[in-house]
Amino acid sequence: MTVLTGRPYNLYDRGLNLDLPRKLADQGRTLLPLDMLDADTARLLPRYRNTYWLSGKRILGALAETAASADLDPVHLTNFNCGPDSFLLSYAEDIMGQRPLLALELDEHGSDTGYQTRIEAYADVLRRAPARSLRAPSSLPEPTGFKERTVWFGSMHPLGSSLLVAAFERCGYRARALPPEDQESFEIGRRVTRGSECLPAALTIGCFLRAMATEGGQGRHALFMPSAVGPCRFGQYCTLDRLILDREGYEDVAIWAPSAYNAYRGLSGEIRRSLWQALVASDVMLKAMCKIRPYEIEAGATDRVVADEMVRLATVVRSGGDLATALGEAVRHVASVPVMHGERRPIVGIVGEIYVRNNTFASEDVIRAVERSGGEAWMSPVGEWMLYVSSPTNQRQQDGALGRRTLRAYPTYWWMKHWEHRLYAAAGPFLADRHEPSVEAVVAEGRRVMPVNVGGEAVLALGRTMAFKQQGAALVVNCSPFGCMPGATAAAIFRQLSVELAMPIVSMFYDGTGHENSRLQSFLQSALPGRSTAGVHAARPAPAPLRPGEYPVRLWNLGRERVP
Repeated sequence: MTVLTGRPYNLYDRGLNLDLPRKLADQGRTLLPLDMLDADTARLLPRYRNTYWLSGKRILGALAETAASADLDPVHLTNFNCGPDSFLLSYAEDIMGQRPLLALELDEHGSDTGYQTRIEAYADVLRRAPARSLRAPSSLPEPTGFKERTVWFGSMHPLGSSLLVAAFERCGYRARALPPEDQESFEIGRRVTRGSECLPAALTIGCFLRAMATEGGQGRHALFMPSAVGPCRFGQYCTLDRLILDREGYEDVAIWAPSAYNAYRGLSGEIRRSLWQALVASDVMLKAMCKIRPYEIEAGATDRVVADEMVRLATVVRSGGDLATALGEAVRHVASVPVMHGERRPIVGIVGEIYVRNNTFASEDVIRAVERSGGEAWMSPVGEWMLYVSSPTNQRQQDGALGRRTLRAYPTYWWMKHWEHRLYAAAGPFLADRHEPSVEAVVAEGRRVMPVNVGGEAVLALGRTMAFKQQGAALVVNCSPFGCMPGATAAAIFRQLSVELAMPIVSMFYDGTGHENSRLQSFLQSALPGRSTAGVHAARPAPAPLRPGEYPVRLWNLGRERVP
């Protein structure tokens, strides 16, 4: 008998499934839709315990029942670019072991002959299959002793990896930053994944595997890979990484996966405090860099100053020194880089998926692409997400009521707000027009066009885009990995929002091929009616250095966007 798994619209709509169940029956197989199995999802624990899609749980549960029976064989109906299935199919293969599994991908380009050929080939495989050994899903051991391991961090923040490492070292951990992603690590990641997962999944595991190969298997290691509860696929990274590491012979490597669901309380209070201060400082330095670099007289001068200051700030974080004072001095050093007078460039806000928009390889260095196109980039900070998941508003939304978890969130949240205000204030007047709107204001704007209970980053991208409009942005770039579910949802809403705001909004979906940012030039020109981006440079007078203490800015009246 054949167990047919998939979502109801694929199983029961003969138009959508192209009548494939009938073709399977024509091979002499009796079909059992997964609804006819009393699947026990407890079989999925603990390895797949973070499968938060209801249909996904039912599919994996049915496959676990199938794997435990010698009389059942699975066929899964999926769709092109199905986000959940890009991970669930890897779990399905792990559950089935050496048992055959046929996955048929439905799209408008599939031919009847092609599907028929695959079904006949599967039937032939089943006839030739040897006696089957029954197996249950393996268990995921809970790793312990992270202070006895070297903890590795990905390079999500374009500047802050060294500060995050220093924050962990301050708390007594051996920590190291993974080297920046490149084409080699991307190819490694694509080799060990299916290829349909979102771009950060392949990049992070590929970079980590390359680091482990360089280490030669010496020492004990842990991958820091936070988790979530959906709808974004990010919460599946740690599960998939565990499968890959086991398959590649790194069973002893631990995965440290604190969850956004409880505001990362899987980390100690000391670590969370240290990480938050380091993260906000990194965001402030990124703002300072983006504000100066487009106007620098000597190419590369800003980057050199920023690199030196980040080393100095890492030392302060590691030693537990006065970070606010050190950050203020660092920003002043960046602001002292000689720059050109003249017309200000248009502000280009950057929103979207947190890893892709910040990672220079994943986004093809979208900040520099904006600068090359004649704009001045304003990146939504990484700290925005941390404030969002820690906010009492988010905790109450998850719980559906005002409970103890929400009440516990208040002290932590206001402590985080205090340090955000203190570190931004340390930057002085130079960044007075680059303060962030409150998370509550962003969510309030976003929920006007999207229900907040959808969850994930889409509501933040939408709300932050509206705030960018209020702050004078001429264009907003929405960065997402190809196939990103929240990104695609936001992109659909952005089409109408762009009209309502009278502001160009371009959604960029990155897949690692390296050609997406070529679209920015034309969009930026559209944001400057009657002028070309070349004209922005031509209109400037001869470059002249600024006097000490003079900043090439004008202050926006942020109103409620100013951090309280």
